Amino acid sequence: MSKVQITAFTGEYHFLSNYCACPVTIDGLTYRSAEAAFQAAKCNVPIDRVVFCTVPPNVAKAIGRKIKLRKGWEKERDSIMADVIHAKFSQNPALAQALIDTGDAELIEGNTWNDNYWGVCGCARCRSEGTKGLNKLGQILMAERKALMATHAAAVTEEAYRWYILATLRK
Repeated sequence: MSKVQITAFTGEYHFLSNYCACPVTIDGLTYRSAEAAFQAAKCNVPIDRVVFCTVPPNVAKAIGRKIKLRKGWEKERDSIMADVIHAKFSQNPALAQALIDTGDAELIEGNTWNDNYWGVCGCARCRSEGTKGLNKLGQILMAERKALMATHAAAVTEEAYRWYILATLRK
């Protein structure tokens, strides 16, 4: 039996996309999407991040491509993405539950725009070249899901324990 894969962050799985409209607050600034928060993190000067708070994800990405990257960006981008993803799901409980509800499915950020770092490009060129995407975003999402599941399990266990104590005290 093969493992279930979610290979596109569209439709019912759009919530997995960094383009999903949801508030994400980091360092006191609230962005309209995880993409905007991630692109803002590229800024050298923290005050420059404010512009990203009001723009949709596609505009944030376009701006992010043009700005001078902060020192150390290449080394820090994975941990920054993990922080953004954690903020997205910890601050939006319905999205957190939806992520948990993906169970043990492999999350693959499938795309056609040659992004083989954050995802896996399925365009004809990448397929013909045998390019294997790193799927860093999918890996980060699966790690966040695992952490959420552990937290959820601990909360359920704690709640069950409380009910047991209350029932015992009532006897």
